[in-house]
Amino acid sequence: MDKKNTLLGILCVLASIGFIVKQNMDMREQQLEQIEKERVAEQTQQADQEGENATALVSKAAEVVVADKSFESALSLPAEPVAPAEKTYSQVEEKTITLANEFIEAEFTTAGGAIKRVSFLQTQNGDRDDYVFNENGMLPALSMGLVGNESDLSAFAIPYRIEEQTANSITFALDLGKDVTVQRIYSLSGSGSGQEPYNIQHKTIVRNRSEVPKAFSTVYFNLGTAHSVSDKQQSAFLNVGYFDGNKARFTGIDKLIGGRGFLGFGSSEPVNKLEKAVRSEWVSVKNQFFASILSSDIPGRELITYKVDLPALEDGSPQRPGISASVGYDMDTIAADSTETLEFDFYVGPKEFKRLQAMNNRQDKVMQFGYMGTISKLLLSFMYLIHKAVPNWGWSIVIMTICIKLLFWPLSAKASRSQKRMAKIQEPMKELKEKYKDNPQKFQKEMLELFKKHKVNPVAGCLPMVIQMPIFIGLFYMLRSASE
Repeated sequence: MDKKNTLLGILCVLASIGFIVKQNMDMREQQLEQIEKERVAEQTQQADQEGENATALVSKAAEVVVADKSFESALSLPAEPVAPAEKTYSQVEEKTITLANEFIEAEFTTAGGAIKRVSFLQTQNGDRDDYVFNENGMLPALSMGLVGNESDLSAFAIPYRIEEQTANSITFALDLGKDVTVQRIYSLSGSGSGQEPYNIQHKTIVRNRSEVPKAFSTVYFNLGTAHSVSDKQQSAFLNVGYFDGNKARFTGIDKLIGGRGFLGFGSSEPVNKLEKAVRSEWVSVKNQFFASILSSDIPGRELITYKVDLPALEDGSPQRPGISASVGYDMDTIAADSTETLEFDFYVGPKEFKRLQAMNNRQDKVMQFGYMGTISKLLLSFMYLIHKAVPNWGWSIVIMTICIKLLFWPLSAKASRSQKRMAKIQEPMKELKEKYKDNPQKFQKEMLELFKKHKVNPVAGCLPMVIQMPIFIGLFYMLRSASE
């Protein structure tokens, strides 16, 4: 009777939990549907006003460039902020230029003097990859401005002119009036240079040709937009991270799109952006297999993470949101007839461990190998050795797995033998349990004698598996994160 009551109690508890979970899921779906309806209505309203705002925005940008008295006012807000949902930079007339090497093809734009998109040429069986970084992005990557709020993104869209172009570099220029000019220089590594081919070197140079010092505020650089490589990709891979010199921290897209939490606890509402004051030696925007990493000799002081609504797919179905970020750097007062230069390395490429490790400032932490990171790195290095002999990543994984199983075969065999011995004494154990059911101490003593007689170690069956678990956890994290 007690067993039946216990079983009924368990079933009731499970049914209650199931009802609560279903209720929370239904409520969450209703909230998401309402949010989506409001977003669509807002975009429709913005589309109706776009014709009026576009002319006003370009006119205001032109007035800012010609008439403003300092760099700060030139790159600050227009009088009427424009929401970023319609990608305000696209409202500014632009010209695009393409630079390429053997690995990437970078398309630059005069709208902000920045990177419109990056294509990867050798990551899918030697062909151009389907994934394009910053496709339908919120802003061109490395767009620069003195504002970081999402409603102020039009300040990143000031039109530059092309000052100089070579086979591997391009220079954009902007005259702000009152003897203040801005140069934005980008260069790619050519074939045989020995430099990282996925790295885009960048300099922003501000010249004060006047006879008085110029004071500046925080300068923000956008890192471009990343989106999922497939519909099946877990949202945890889509995140923004930074390294403070000691530890890397990451903010996933879940923090922006909201979540149900566990049984309704810890649930959060969707937000468009997150702002925090941080010290960052590099900042990344990434998905499961690709990353953009902005590194600088001077630390960043602020990080703003954005949710990016992407256009619907060809069949009309909604697309998962992307993620973007802007990082702020302090710019000192520029003395009269002086310059201030900000230099960056902007890695845009696959999450290949050896490439990231060679960047020498712990950029390999972008891999997010987890608590078993050391084991994951050792396994990945071992897989590289196998790949040198067998130049196929699929077979390299198979061979590495076989080697791991062979390495732990003695432990597995010992566990198997212990399990067989345990199976042989099941009947005697039942007899002892029945015989000494009223005397637990006697039962334990006789059990130990039974184990000793048949040379059975009850721990031997599970201990080998416990020893192997860190290896397989490290293998799991390595295989799910490495683009190889």
